[in-house]
Amino acid sequence: MAALTLRLLDKAYGPVQVLSRVSLEVADGEFLSLLGPSGCGKSTLLRLVAGLDHPDAGAIEIDGRDVGGLAPKARDVAMVFQNYALYPHLSVAGNLALPLAMRRLTFAQRLPLLGRWLPGTRKIATGIERDVAETAGALGIGPLLARKPAQLSGGQKQRVALGRAMVRRPRLFLMDEPLSNLDAHLRTQLRGEICALHQRLGATFIYVTHDQHEAMTMSSRVAVMLGGRLLQVATPQEIYDDPASLQVAEFVGSPRINVLPAEVDAAGRVSSFGVALQVRTARHARRIQVACRPESFEVASAGDSSIRATVERLEHLGSEVLAHVRAPDGTPAVVRIRSEAAPRLRAGDPVGLRPRTDRVLAFDESGARLTLVAEAALRAVHG
Repeated sequence: MAALTLRLLDKAYGPVQVLSRVSLEVADGEFLSLLGPSGCGKSTLLRLVAGLDHPDAGAIEIDGRDVGGLAPKARDVAMVFQNYALYPHLSVAGNLALPLAMRRLTFAQRLPLLGRWLPGTRKIATGIERDVAETAGALGIGPLLARKPAQLSGGQKQRVALGRAMVRRPRLFLMDEPLSNLDAHLRTQLRGEICALHQRLGATFIYVTHDQHEAMTMSSRVAVMLGGRLLQVATPQEIYDDPASLQVAEFVGSPRINVLPAEVDAAGRVSSFGVALQVRTARHARRIQVACRPESFEVASAGDSSIRATVERLEHLGSEVLAHVRAPDGTPAVVRIRSEAAPRLRAGDPVGLRPRTDRVLAFDESGARLTLVAEAALRAVHG
């Protein structure tokens, strides 16, 4: 296992600043996902850790040792790529054996004709074959060892790519969107296999993805990246329930979080569309934004105590319904409702929305998070 520390990394390609002062600590044996849209710097950060590129500033430490001057092969990391990166002329067994052969055999021992007759070669080769067979068995690709990559499906190729990284037992696994080329069924299957592999090996995994479902279901922590910066690093549940900024709140969650205009009165009371939300903030700005997840609304008949909205369309998903509505000023919102709670709801119906007090989030004009206190809690304190 290996701990990873990144300190104030900067990286630019010409005039384009790809990474800006990125600092991160990953614990021994942790599964951390780097989550963000394409072009936010995730893959660049992974390449810096692997040693395939070099930062303009900052430091990279593995187990407390600065590895900035070390070649990739000296860092004891393994990388799994989006495009598999298998050698087409080698069999599955050959692809799995190659990293072991490069590490365990001398240049002379690797020569096709002479090498096999040199002292010690046979014993090392037997050990490599044993490790290849063990890894192939663990990933369920034992029957495929004689095949070439062209004879494999996408899921099989990705298992071989995982096996090639796994076979030499690195302390740090780097995975760059390894499932993005697979169909939905295979992605689901391989997600489970990668999680099981992590638990079995106990190694440190850093997993790059733009798919929030992958990041939220596989990781012990998620690092959200946008524009070359780390915006928040926390557990999946904390990222969802307690986003540090509006950018994080809007990026994580499907359907997206609902953002509504709100006002703050002189006493700090927050209201939206004239409806008191039963929360207060110390922020003195008159206008702010409040946000609620689709499941954080209670739906009622339109009335003075709820935000009036109109149903535009309904998505029936079996056990639940997604109601797409519009507020009085045209602001769109999505509300998640249990199917049994919306039997008569139709497009065009007026509804009332009441945000749950304990689930309301607030942000200032710049998108920074504001602290809210429930009115009920204040009344309890002051009697």
